[in-house]
Amino acid sequence: MTVETEHIGLDDIIGQQKFIETMKVSIAASRMRGEILPHILLVGPRGSGKSTLVKAIANEIGVNIQTISFSALRTPSDLEPILTRISEGDIVFVENFDSVKQSHADILTPAMDSFSMDIVVGKGAYAKSIHLDLPRFTVIATMDSEKKIPSKLRGCFSIYWRMLDYTKDELQELSKRFALDSNVEITDEAVVEIVNHAEGSYRKLTTIMKRSRDFSMIKSDGIIDIDIVKQVFETL
Repeated sequence: MTVETEHIGLDDIIGQQKFIETMKVSIAASRMRGEILPHILLVGPRGSGKSTLVKAIANEIGVNIQTISFSALRTPSDLEPILTRISEGDIVFVENFDSVKQSHADILTPAMDSFSMDIVVGKGAYAKSIHLDLPRFTVIATMDSEKKIPSKLRGCFSIYWRMLDYTKDELQELSKRFALDSNVEITDEAVVEIVNHAEGSYRKLTTIMKRSRDFSMIKSDGIIDIDIVKQVFETL
């Protein structure tokens, strides 16, 4: 997952292979039926690669991403301008989904379920409700951990995936790809040491690799070897 995310596709992803296969089938089936991709819920700790997966899916389909963070919304009505500017087939990337409130769910649930929403125009005696049909879109929501969300909103998601720990082989491939993308070299001994220290975590691996890259560029002509790794561990 260390390649340029602007151009990354599903075949570029390392790890989460069962989910990747599920997405390939879902995308192909949706295209055959002329439908949009079903809504997706991704659960996993920060730094586990959820955002990279969202970008890869969008690139695979060839659509834009509209981003929403519930923790940044001041009022439920802030959802309205976001949902009304969506284009047909777009992905709505909802971060911090565990921060959803019932007032948000009241707007988002019908938007996801029937691609429509009701907005109130005017105030007091002059207020009136207007029903709007929305373009079809796919919500991909991410949560750091499994938390309770409104049941009707939870039912809008057809695909659920909990991010898995990465195997040592996957982490080794990721570390080598990171070094290649960073224009530095890495020894096999250094790779093994870094992977063991990462303990299955993509985020830990990325942190170590970024620090190792910097140390190698300054202290060893761009070569990450076991000595550089040991120096990095002393600073973490």
